[in-house]
Amino acid sequence: MDRAQQGVQSVEVAGRLLRVLVDHGQSMMLRDLANAAGMAAAKVHRYLVSLQRLGLVAQDPRSGRYDLANFALELGLARQARVDVIAAATEELERLRDATQETVQLAVWGEKGATVVRVLEAHGMNFFVTRVGAVMPLTSSATGLVFAAFLPHTMTNGLIAQDLEENRRSSAGRGPKTKKDLDAVLGQIIKHGLARVQGTVTRGINALSAPIFDHESKLVAAITVLGPERRLDVAWEEAAAAAVSKAASNVSLALGYLGSRQN
Repeated sequence: MDRAQQGVQSVEVAGRLLRVLVDHGQSMMLRDLANAAGMAAAKVHRYLVSLQRLGLVAQDPRSGRYDLANFALELGLARQARVDVIAAATEELERLRDATQETVQLAVWGEKGATVVRVLEAHGMNFFVTRVGAVMPLTSSATGLVFAAFLPHTMTNGLIAQDLEENRRSSAGRGPKTKKDLDAVLGQIIKHGLARVQGTVTRGINALSAPIFDHESKLVAAITVLGPERRLDVAWEEAAAAAVSKAASNVSLALGYLGSRQN
């Protein structure tokens, strides 16, 4: 191995123990921690002594169980303060665009609803417009449906009612027209962790959108791919759906979301 790539093995071993504690989600007995890490208990104990001195691990004096300590929390909060969703999503948006060869966008919840904050157009493809600042309909766009599915109802009920009324007045077959119809759609979105539409906002344009969650498991954004229906297959099992889901999962992980790892 190149000398520049060599590391400190003991630090990597300590990191393995911390990863076990993070993934386990609760305090652990020494023997269980050792088994999960694939190490001898005596060796693990020596590392735990050092990690306790650093404030990364603490031992409950009554139960003897080990868990993450205050300095570990400080590290997590410091990391969180340095990350925002747009910065965290930029690289994944680029990868998603290149993988699908379609336009991608990022939306967050704003004063008027699901608001587009970043757009990366497919290379050489300018046949339709999705622009920064656009507010996506909650019941007929893939992006909006993600927010309708995963935000608290108290935040979305008013806008959803307006949207459904507009859908009923529309002659273009735009989106669900009743709360019952919408609930059926949202149930599928929650089941698959993904929203999809076929030409309901712009005729001939399909879209897939996935939720991005933060370290508190709160929805903070939606990442969406859009393309012509002749190219973008929005079936749940197709490659585009997997690519969007993976991109959203990676951004969520960068924001400290642990739900996908725990499932």
